[in-house]
Amino acid sequence: MRNRTLITVLAVLALVASVPASAGGVVIIDPVKTSDKTEYLPAASITMSHSYFAWSQSGRNGEHVLLETDSGVGVRIDDADYSWVGGFAEGDARLIFQLANLRGNADSNVKFYDPELDKISAAPGGINTDVWQWSPTYDTDGASKLWILYGENHFATPTSPWRVRVWDEASGVRRTLAEATNRCRCIFPGTIAYPFASWSKGDPGNVFVYDLGTDVRTRLALPGDRDEHAITVTADGTAYVAQDGGACGTNPKLYRVAPDGTPTLIATLPAGTEPFTLSTLDTGAGIDLYFDRFACANSNYDVYVLRGADTVARPVRPNRIGGGSLPRSGGRAPLPPGAMPPR
Repeated sequence: MRNRTLITVLAVLALVASVPASAGGVVIIDPVKTSDKTEYLPAASITMSHSYFAWSQSGRNGEHVLLETDSGVGVRIDDADYSWVGGFAEGDARLIFQLANLRGNADSNVKFYDPELDKISAAPGGINTDVWQWSPTYDTDGASKLWILYGENHFATPTSPWRVRVWDEASGVRRTLAEATNRCRCIFPGTIAYPFASWSKGDPGNVFVYDLGTDVRTRLALPGDRDEHAITVTADGTAYVAQDGGACGTNPKLYRVAPDGTPTLIATLPAGTEPFTLSTLDTGAGIDLYFDRFACANSNYDVYVLRGADTVARPVRPNRIGGGSLPRSGGRAPLPPGAMPPR
């Protein structure tokens, strides 16, 4: 159930303590996770009693999901060799994530983790099958019924489908919103914020927003018509989109796209990097846009946040981004984490 305005003093204090002041009201991009580890797939939530931040981290023993409560120490929540963050619904403590079993026949399924119960449970509705499910996000509608958006991949032949699917609790039906071939490998789920779902498709990519209530699909038009490879959407239909050129780390940008389709450039990132996956947090005072920044030169990820992304009127420039030297551009960015079994 959503809680757009009911944020307790505890959650507000935890959030404010983590936000550096911006001199003169200038919006900046703040580093969130910029250690020597590979950290990516950020997601955040504020409930009536706590604030949560989740991310994935690579190491010698695989890739795992970590969760911080009230800006505390990150705790690993998965029980497998490989798992990846999906996201939170607004105002909900439950984290949806992807958990892979690579022993025997590789399998990946959608799971929920409830931090209040410290319990992992399988996604409902027969979502988990013997094919590869990945990159899940969820929300609830006005009747508190679940809606889950996720990717589903088949790898058998070049024509085997990669799909973006949605399941809703009220009907119990799994619907395919879009698909591509295994040869292309070019369709990736965005996020869901009822009544809107989003995804990217193509090479170079285009981004789409789908209204689950009206059954209307819209391709978003951005300046330059370059590679729009990542998207997240909020419940009012506002989208945030990552764009770059053909080679990794060329002209990386972040856009806000209004519900009427009007795009606004809100950030330009350093050459040689790409904003890879996106998620939003409604703080009660505005929208914070989280993203993982991929470094083309060393294939590392760091996590950043653009504060007040819903009100940025002029683009944030690269020299406002902390966290290390600027890597070179070139080559191609990898598939999103979790799209295929790790080697």
